[in-house]
This record gives sequence, structure tokens and C-alpha cells, in this order.
Amino acid sequence: MTTITNAMIFILIVMLGALYIYRMFQPQSGETVEADDDSSTDVKQHTKNYNPEKDAQIIRNNYVPTNLLTPTELKFYLQLRQALKKFNVEIHYKVRLADVFKVKYHNKYYKRNFARIMAKHTDFLIVEPDTARPIIAIELDDASHDKAASVKNDTFKNVLYGSSYIKLVRIKVASAYDFSYINQLLSQYKKIETGNAVSQNNSTVVMDDVIKYYNLLDEQGKNLIKTVINNELDRMTK
Repeated sequence: MTTITNAMIFILIVMLGALYIYRMFQPQSGETVEADDDSSTDVKQHTKNYNPEKDAQIIRNNYVPTNLLTPTELKFYLQLRQALKKFNVEIHYKVRLADVFKVKYHNKYYKRNFARIMAKHTDFLIVEPDTARPIIAIELDDASHDKAASVKNDTFKNVLYGSSYIKLVRIKVASAYDFSYINQLLSQYKKIETGNAVSQNNSTVVMDDVIKYYNLLDEQGKNLIKTVINNELDRMTK
């Protein structure tokens, strides 16, 4: 009898422990968890009454293409592109925050945290061309950003970028823009000038290519080139 009682107590303890662990990973009372994509939808239920022809008609009736940038954004982009010509960077626009950041922890709050970056975007993103690594994010702020409704969204982005290595720059809408601060931030990405060139047989050869081919010569060839150059320099200085 004692053995049976002990066994029942043990089973009860195990069940209580399992129930406790189960409750630990459930959303707390009053907590809502938003879905990050269609994965939360029951696929069978979703496709049960699916009518491809009807859905195609709805799509055709409700969607039209649009420009990626508003006239104000386009004007800013063209000026920014011109200002950054001397830098080895690329400019992207309307980049989704979920493509710049990822949720750190896959816990019970994951879907809610992902929902906060899923539908938001950054106006402009300056990246390294060879790695696609973000460098600077730019938010173009018009008068709407002074309204209370925009404060929460702006604060979220400020904190998000502020806790990362990506610099966030906010610029007020204007007729002309001063990009000196951005140029300063991108100083290490400035392109190396390759304007030094020599003319040979009516063709222009970039100095980098001259050096590359020079290094391929054997010692005798290098000495011959040096002699020709020195003779030419002596002739020009006489």
C-alpha cells in the first residue's frame, strides 16, 4: 500500500511540474502576441474555400503600381546621390526595418517583437557596396513628424538605431540640403582618386594598370623602363 501511495505521489509531482512548465511559456493574462507573417494561419482552413479566379479578380481590382519615392523623397535622393559620388557606398531606400534588424531572442515574445519592425521602414540606408553592411540610416522628416502620432514611431527608431552600430541621421525636409555631416561620417569610404594617368599612343592608361603591369616585368625589363623614364625626365627639365 505504501509503495502504491509513493508512486501516486511521485506521478502527481511530475504532473504538477509539467503543468508549471507549460504555464511558464504561455502568454500572461491580457498579453497579446501579434503574428509576424501568414505562418500563424491554419493552412487547411485558409485554402479550404480558396477560389483562384475570384482571388485574381480581387487582386486586379484593388492594386496598382506606384513610384517607390514621393516627389519630396525623390528630390532629396537625387541631391544625396550627387553629394555622395566621391564615396564608395550605395544608397538604398524604403528598406524594411525587419531587413536591417532581427529579433534577438526566439522566446514567447518573439512574434510581438517582430511585429514592431515588420511593417516599419527606413527612408534611406547607406551601405558598403561589397558587403551590404549598413553604415548610416537617414530619416527624412516632414511636418507630420511633429505630430504626437509620429512621436512613438520616431522614438522607437531612435532607440533601435541608437543601440546598434548604425548611425541614424534625421534631416528636415528643405529645398536644398547640407550633407557635410554625412560626408564627415563617411570619410573613411572616400574613393581614392585615380586621376593620375599617362598618355601613350593617343590612349589613356590608368596609373594603377601601369603599376600592375610594371610589377609583372623581370628585373631587366624594369631597369629598361626606369632608364626610359629618367631619360624623358631629363629631356623635359632641360
